[in-house]
Amino acid sequence: MARKCSVCEHDDLAEINSELASGEPLRTIADRWSVSKTELMRHRNYHLSVSAIMAKEVEEIAQANDFLDQITRSSGTHSVYPRQGRRGRGA
Repeated sequence: MARKCSVCEHDDLAEINSELASGEPLRTIADRWSVSKTELMRHRNYHLSVSAIMAKEVEEIAQANDFLDQITRSSGTHSVYPRQGRRGRGA
């Protein structure tokens, strides 16, 4: 009979999956949740859905886009260059 995945049966499965999807180092996750690095690798490779990983990437892209929108909006009110006199340079 096949052995059950200890990570899938862990009480904190959602948090573990989130950390795996975000790229947290396996050793850090293993130490935090008292599971072996090998179990995490097996779980990531065979049980963690591709959609969970992609969802995390989409979230990061959305955050980056929001940040760029904020920069774009603020650049309309603030100039990168100091103000020149009415006649421009050498006024």
